[in-house]
Amino acid sequence: MNLCFSTKTHKTLSILLFYFILLTLNRTAQSDIESCGFLKSKYHVKIANTLTNGPENNIRAYCASSDKEIGYKTIEPFGGFIFEVCIKDYWFTPIYKCHIRWGNKLVTAEVVNADIIEKDCKPNYWDGQRRHTCDSFVSESGLHMNDLLRKPIPWIDL
Repeated sequence: MNLCFSTKTHKTLSILLFYFILLTLNRTAQSDIESCGFLKSKYHVKIANTLTNGPENNIRAYCASSDKEIGYKTIEPFGGFIFEVCIKDYWFTPIYKCHIRWGNKLVTAEVVNADIIEKDCKPNYWDGQRRHTCDSFVSESGLHMNDLLRKPIPWIDL
């Protein structure tokens, strides 16, 4: 009984294995990004830490809406995290709140609501998808919505 594969079979199996690995890695990398259906706009909500380098400047963020929990994320200085919201109708925009803690300070703010979607989120169609970006920046002054030059939502001492 000959158990050897032909060169052609070996190449085909290698290519299939390669594509399987790529698909698996892609699915794993995008596990926090949900798929938006047809006629929905994607909103990438980014929270960036602009504090100076050092472990004492790590921030901890917890974000959720009434029906979806993003969870806790630790964000190092000059780092950030992104979550995605799908919106079909402006009038039924979900409200996402984030509680951000820095040492013994806390700031709580809505990072997604109808006003923010309308005023602060920028369209980003470079990849052909209906997507917008909503940026928030954490600084020593507090949480800045969309622009570091805008007056921040201040920290509250705990």
